Amino acid sequence: MERDPYIGPGIIKVNVLKGRVELTGQVNNSFQASRAVMVASSVRGVLEVKNSLRIGRGTVVKPTATTDRTLQQDIADALRWSPLLDGVTITVSVSGGRATLTGTTDTRRQEDEAVRLAYRAGATAVVDRLKVRYQPGFREP
Repeated sequence: MERDPYIGPGIIKVNVLKGRVELTGQVNNSFQASRAVMVASSVRGVLEVKNSLRIGRGTVVKPTATTDRTLQQDIADALRWSPLLDGVTITVSVSGGRATLTGTTDTRRQEDEAVRLAYRAGATAVVDRLKVRYQPGFREP
């Protein structure tokens, strides 16, 4: 949070327990509150973010939940922007926070990267239905 240019240092307190994060403190506007939730959610290992931030004069921001549609788009964007997955087509579906990945990768490394990115985007579970073209013993390029 400290390095984020939209939030600034010292205005948000972050409490973490077993992958669950609670954000407290006061921000100037709802954009800063939403941005804080997004930043916290993007950290590896974070399972849940509880938004207890106050906006302006003591207004409590209602907790936000990532919808399946938003999560699906976030995962698809992460896959699309990964240099390791360039040219690989992976279909993403999400239900109840659980992501299913289908498609074909060239290597096991690409498969692992796709699953990692789905978790990093916020999936609570990932069903890996990816097929790998080249099996063990093949030397990756």
